[in-house]
Parts: sequence; structure tokens; C-alpha cells
Amino acid sequence: MENANYPNSIMFNGKEPARYLSVSQAKRNTKLYHCNRKKGDVKAHYFSEDVINRLLKEKGAVGIRVYYALNENRDMEAFLVAVDSSGRNLFTNTSADGKDMPSGRSGIVASNDPCPNHCPPPDSTL
Repeated sequence: MENANYPNSIMFNGKEPARYLSVSQAKRNTKLYHCNRKKGDVKAHYFSEDVINRLLKEKGAVGIRVYYALNENRDMEAFLVAVDSSGRNLFTNTSADGKDMPSGRSGIVASNDPCPNHCPPPDSTL
């Protein structure tokens, strides 16, 4: 369903179907990525159950959006933000005094556990 305030935007209800992949398809897709990445580039990010549940408990959250970015060291990172039913990101830009919100209070969560460094065991890797 389209949101009249934002043409071409999508309304969410938290029940949208996912596109599930077979293990073989996921391995083919990740192999293609790995063959085209630079040495040392991030392969994956880990987010804990606690982090995901906290985001989903944000008032009005129906899902989570993943963003990819480069940090100040130009390393790739992923971060998560809760999303409401109109597709808006649920985060707080500033505190009451107009200053940037401190880390951990903005509603935006970055992974501290990228692979390489925090990779799955060889028998469960994609």
C-alpha cells in the first residue's frame, strides 16, 4: 500500500513475506561477493538477539532496516534502525537541548562484530 504523504513509499505492517534462500543459493551469492571484494573487506556482521529485540520494541516499530556505510577509517560497517508502518526510520536526531544524541540512545545500532575477526566456524560459513 502506498503512503499518500510520500509517493512511491511503501506501508509496512510487520508481516511482509521474506525472500528465503536455499543454502546453495546463499553460498553462490556470497561467493560472488567474496570473489569481487578487496582483501580485508567485511564479509558479514553479527547483531545479538538483545539488540534486535530492543529495536523491535521501539514504539511503532514493525521491522528493521539495514544500512551500509563507511566509518571514519573507511571500513565498511552495517547499522540497524527500527522502521515504522509508514516506512520511516525510528531514531532520535537530537536531545531536548538540540545536541546530537549520544551513542546508544539514538535508536541506531552499529555492529561491533564484523567478519573478518568475528567469523563463523568453517562448517557453518556461507
